[in-house]
Amino acid sequence: MSNPAICIVGFNRPDSLSRLLSSISNAKYYSKDIELVISIDCKANDEKNRQTVEIARNFDWKYGKKEVIHRENNYGLKAHILACGDMLLDKYDSMIMLEDDLFVSPYFYDYSLQLLKYYQGGNLHKIAGFSLYNHRFNETVGLPFEAIDDGYDNYFLQMPSSWGQMWTREQWKSFKMWYKDEKLIDGSENLPSNILYGSKKSWKWIFTKYIVEKDFYFVYPSISLTTNFGDAGTHHNNTNSFQVPLLVSNKQFHFSSIDNSLSMYDSFCELLPKCIKDKDATLFSNLTIDLYGTKNISKIETKYLLSSKKCHKPILSFGMELKPMDLNVLFGVKGDMFNLGVKDDFENEVCKTRKYDMEYYNISLKHTKRLLSLAYKMVLSKIKGKIFG
Repeated sequence: MSNPAICIVGFNRPDSLSRLLSSISNAKYYSKDIELVISIDCKANDEKNRQTVEIARNFDWKYGKKEVIHRENNYGLKAHILACGDMLLDKYDSMIMLEDDLFVSPYFYDYSLQLLKYYQGGNLHKIAGFSLYNHRFNETVGLPFEAIDDGYDNYFLQMPSSWGQMWTREQWKSFKMWYKDEKLIDGSENLPSNILYGSKKSWKWIFTKYIVEKDFYFVYPSISLTTNFGDAGTHHNNTNSFQVPLLVSNKQFHFSSIDNSLSMYDSFCELLPKCIKDKDATLFSNLTIDLYGTKNISKIETKYLLSSKKCHKPILSFGMELKPMDLNVLFGVKGDMFNLGVKDDFENEVCKTRKYDMEYYNISLKHTKRLLSLAYKMVLSKIKGKIFG
């Protein structure tokens, strides 16, 4: 297999692109046969867009061929990502895709090579793609997420990465075969609420539906090889909520397969029941886990539920002292935060209370009020600008 190509997806953020290209140029490579594609979506008569294209064309890539694509028409982010991915079908064996507001570790490319070497060796079963980003935020509830450490350098999540990812040709072909009818999310799926009722323009949510339907997973690193500056773009305003620590020294990664991993999560960022070992087989073999309390009980098909929702007749109860919170169940920490019981004995409420969340994640009420006040002032300022500006 040839070296993975690097594809940068840009629009009209010249400063973002410059920053990403700088980090890429400082990374470590062991070949001068690495193709770089910089794909810029078009925005007619836009100065920032012209600057972005100029930066891409002037960038000196010393490790192989460079191609700059300036799209003739405005694609939008979803169609742009899909168009870039389609280059895998006839040009590349594998591709690393980076949106322009990312920043990479010097060892992002070496990590990608190690991934391909391990998972191409018979361990590609049920793998829909590879993340270079260490996911640390549950977007459904707006709270931190942390995978348990099972001794390996990776975990599995039924959600694609959009902040640094890699696909092989076969992985992308499988997705496109499923997507050939341009499937949409219609609300009937057993998916998180932010996906069911979120933007229909998101390629990430469509890919999540694909992963869940096929029972596939994305491989995520335990230490991140990319981080996100959260520059204002298509789907959010400027934010640093997605900044994560980067790997700063080279290492030999120790990967797990689907079969031997104990750190596997569904699209709700909930640990899979199979990862809970040495528990009552009767209870834990027919179980849905819902520690964040976001799953719709009417869509749960198992007999038992483990949740932060209110349960009238709990069989077992656990506390919320250990971090990540899954460890309270794994180690049997007693308490009244998480209840295990028959599904029909639960109330279909969203969650017990946010008080637990703020205490657990050390989020002070004073800080929360300050952030809300700043957000209110920003919104008010924009409204005034539209009316009087």
